[in-house]
Amino acid sequence: MQQFIAFVLLLACAALPALASPGYYLVSTYDKAGEATIDFKFWSFKSPEYPAVFAPEIGFGYGVTSRWYTELTLSWLHLADSGTRSDGLLWQNDYLLTQGQYPFDLALHTNIKKYYDGAPRAASAYFGNAHSYELEFGPVLQTELGRTQFNANIFFTRSYRTTVASPMQAVYQWQIKHRWRPAFAFGLQGFGELGKWDHWAPRSEQSHRIGPAIFSSLPMAGGRAMTIEAAFLAGSLYAEHGQTFTMRAQYAF
Repeated sequence: MQQFIAFVLLLACAALPALASPGYYLVSTYDKAGEATIDFKFWSFKSPEYPAVFAPEIGFGYGVTSRWYTELTLSWLHLADSGTRSDGLLWQNDYLLTQGQYPFDLALHTNIKKYYDGAPRAASAYFGNAHSYELEFGPVLQTELGRTQFNANIFFTRSYRTTVASPMQAVYQWQIKHRWRPAFAFGLQGFGELGKWDHWAPRSEQSHRIGPAIFSSLPMAGGRAMTIEAAFLAGSLYAEHGQTFTMRAQYAF
């Protein structure tokens, strides 16, 4: 049980030394001025040796200007031995630095997460501090070739107010998305954790996941729209092999 708790804490993005929060949802660049969104997300991870871990999230986003998008998200974590608990509050901000003057779009992404006291008691006992924060920031790159969109992001993350030192880590995201029909697209996604930003971990200690993704956009009355995406990724999460499923449904109005 102790090994299982430690593994779950890694998946819960807790502040262990030399680790960064794993990525599950790709960050992209769009002009969403004046658009509000309700954003439901869900990820799960299953390895051959441990029970599945589930994490639902719900957020509210808004396009403040043509360059600035902000979103607040509440997250939960479901553990096999303790049920569903509050995990934390996230504040994401994406700011477009370019708007069509180059063959690519560039944005600056930031995300701040505050972990709740409602996290599993084991987390508080293990780290000695249930009030930690995590900062994630970095560039978001996006370009298109015909009907195919390419994304590549490199983020830097660090946890604060942790029991042990938490050096800054490097993580990455990428995506290839082909718009096959107006309401349907398909592609590939990849995520990974590399270790310390200035001295990557050995290959055996890095994390790399890749898999197919599908996307759908459904226009609704009154200018509203529903977008849905899902991905099934296989690979490693902190040297633990398994499968990750992610799903996101966003209602824009």
